[in-house]
Amino acid sequence: MPNNQNGYLIKSVVKGSPAEDWGLRGGTTFATVGGEQVVLGGDIVLAVDGLQAGSVANMVKIKDQMSVAKSGAPLKLTILRAGRVLDLTVKVP
Repeated sequence: MPNNQNGYLIKSVVKGSPAEDWGLRGGTTFATVGGEQVVLGGDIVLAVDGLQAGSVANMVKIKDQMSVAKSGAPLKLTILRAGRVLDLTVKVP
């Protein structure tokens, strides 16, 4: 992760979902780490509208902000994909 950031791995993307429309990618590979199966290879959400996604408290804030956002409003996602940090501007569903 760049600059010791935290984020949330997108394990899967449902067909027809806003995440699919936004071009987000789910994991593609499974591995066993410490006896547990984990997903690898998906996008990692680092921030939403500048709010870091690395804590449960911030994810609650992000969810609350999105629940009151108007449909069609712009939303900036910062993701990590294949080692590169990307900023995506999408629209609230």
